[in-house]
Amino acid sequence: MVKLPSASGGRHGRADGTRDIIVAHGKGRLPNHSVSDWVRYADDVVVVTATAEKELPANEDEVELGAGYIPREVALEVEDTVWSRSGTARPAPEAGFAWPAAGWTFDEDGKAPMAMEG
Repeated sequence: MVKLPSASGGRHGRADGTRDIIVAHGKGRLPNHSVSDWVRYADDVVVVTATAEKELPANEDEVELGAGYIPREVALEVEDTVWSRSGTARPAPEAGFAWPAAGWTFDEDGKAPMAMEG
């Protein structure tokens, strides 16, 4: 993870009370950066709209320690199925589905939003 520096130069936040964004870097299990990657590895390619989000409970051990990660789940509504692989084990999502998304980190100073990159 890379913590972006705050505007105020402080350790945990900005002068206006907002928190720094934590940028987590990772590598996907499969290539997913191009249309050819999607056709090669995906079962379906869909256009979605985020309709809701909810904070999920943090790990109890991290809560006890006073620092950790708070997961987030985003509800996605399927607007269109652009492409589907023939012969898949399950059909493309029709109405919508839940997606695990970057949440927040937390410590004694509160919580800071996370963004995923990579």
